[in-house]
Amino acid sequence: MILLFQSPKGGVGTSTVAANIALGLAERGVFVTAIDLTGQGALALCLGDVSGAIDRSGEIDGGAAVVIAGVRMVSPGEDRSAAEIVAAIESHDSDDGVVIVDIASGDRQVLDLLLPAAALRLCVLTPDPATLAALPLVYRDAQATRDDRTFFLLNRVDDRLRLGRDIAAMLRGLLGDRLFGTVRRDEAVGEALAMMETLASFAPASAALGDFRAIANRLVADRDDATQPQRGIA
Repeated sequence: MILLFQSPKGGVGTSTVAANIALGLAERGVFVTAIDLTGQGALALCLGDVSGAIDRSGEIDGGAAVVIAGVRMVSPGEDRSAAEIVAAIESHDSDDGVVIVDIASGDRQVLDLLLPAAALRLCVLTPDPATLAALPLVYRDAQATRDDRTFFLLNRVDDRLRLGRDIAAMLRGLLGDRLFGTVRRDEAVGEALAMMETLASFAPASAALGDFRAIANRLVADRDDATQPQRGIA
């Protein structure tokens, strides 16, 4: 099962969301492989990449393989074509595992190449004015008819703020049954990142942690049932 995490705009926390859902899946006993195609190394950082927590014993497909907090992190290696990266990612796919791929916001080429092999593309958005400015891109993806794999996650949702609440309501109406889940704004997410800890170890009572785990639980249920993703918000 290949899950693609990508957004039409940067700065929405895609790597953070991908990492925490990977950790949530690993907690459920799923064999998770994470692959960072952003070129920034943010995925490993969001997983809590700290000295002593990594097994650097392996080399996979010419790239380094490490284990971080139960998630197997694989580097695709340098100087590879998009087609070679796609082939390497597909080689890690299996019936009993999940491959999480973090794709840079502007890398439409890799996204289009991987989408046919993916179970889901999870597009991360935030309820803020910058997302409103990107609505044409969001609307294009939400209304796409060429595939049924693109779903959306709202990140940093804070219903205490009127503007954020109104934008979130607008996005819910626009996205409809393609909205897969929401993650509440939680300062503990950034604090855990600053402390180089996983969110579960830093703030086990975190509201966002509960949201990440709920999304991971839904993904596990979808995989085990071998059905289409559950639509909408629970």
